[in-house]
Amino acid sequence: MFGEHDLKIIEELLEKLQIPYQIILNRSTISEKKIQSVLDIPYDKIMIECYVEGVPIVEKYPEHPISKKILSFAKGLIE
Repeated sequence: MFGEHDLKIIEELLEKLQIPYQIILNRSTISEKKIQSVLDIPYDKIMIECYVEGVPIVEKYPEHPISKKILSFAKGLIE
């Protein structure tokens, strides 16, 4: 709820400043609301584990579906 409110404020500011932006939506499966984003990262206990340990999921679990999504998105940015 707070994240959605903050997102709207940030979007309004970026649009007023004419700064292009894209949204990456973390924990995308915990809400029924649909927000258009370039990358959806679903809620996953493995992500929480990695966050607590301070280790990127792509490093600890490179074959995890979330790691594959993140790596694919990152590769698209540099190509």
